[in-house]
Amino acid sequence: MSGDDYNRLLNAGRTLVGVAALAAPGQAFRGIGLDARGSPQLQLMTRMFGVREVVLGAGALSTSGEERRRWLQATIAADAGDALVTLAGHRAGHLPTGGAVLLALAAGTGVALGALALSSDD
Repeated sequence: MSGDDYNRLLNAGRTLVGVAALAAPGQAFRGIGLDARGSPQLQLMTRMFGVREVVLGAGALSTSGEERRRWLQATIAADAGDALVTLAGHRAGHLPTGGAVLLALAAGTGVALGALALSSDD
């Protein structure tokens, strides 16, 4: 696969996740053990997450060359941060183990695909 392929795979998915979080914030994280339906605060944070995902995904998909490298680096940093926050949240008892594993895997996959997109461009 080429760097463009990895970039499209990662960031088209990221953009779709962001749109879903914006459209249905009460449903977005139910599969990992967080139920936002009764929590307007969690729905707000889910929408904020959705905006971030759409912006990062669109930025990486709509650029090329050095500008795309910077967008990919930003997506890697965001995903690495998500993985660390997920692990800390689980350790503090805020996330069930299954949900933490799913989130950490998703974030780790983002880091890996972003790194592959960067290295395949060299």
